[in-house]
Amino acid sequence: MYESFKTKDIIKHKQVMKEYVVEKVPCNLGGYKYYIKCYKCDNKCLKMYISEDKKLVCSTCIGLRKEQLNRNKNDESRYYDLMLKECYKVDKLYDPSNALKFTFLGFPLKPPRMNQEKYFKALEKYLHYRKKYYTYIIEKSTMRAYIKKKRRYNYV
Repeated sequence: MYESFKTKDIIKHKQVMKEYVVEKVPCNLGGYKYYIKCYKCDNKCLKMYISEDKKLVCSTCIGLRKEQLNRNKNDESRYYDLMLKECYKVDKLYDPSNALKFTFLGFPLKPPRMNQEKYFKALEKYLHYRKKYYTYIIEKSTMRAYIKKKRRYNYV
């Protein structure tokens, strides 16, 4: 694991000021923020990490940046995940690989002590997400077929 340091703590050391480019940027409400430029990619960073060669680098250069979690509403995996979420609300031990054995359209059967309203509300949401999921897949496949047809006849 990489050890991280905030720039306000790093700047106190005089050696850092000599070896790295430090920018002092005024804040709107007074005071200053200190940014250190990464020696590999020249990004200004508030938080630095020590690399294998004992130099300060940013999280992008080390490879600690996470994938972006923002997803499009047309992303099929989003609706699939929401379908599974509704299934797990009903049955905590739900297994998608055995979905068609003991289920109704892939949705688990009502447990004996579960409130009926809660079950049907989860089922309704599940069916809504299922419809969105399959309509997106169908649209995607028809769009691919349309593009193939255009390429075959050199329309593109």
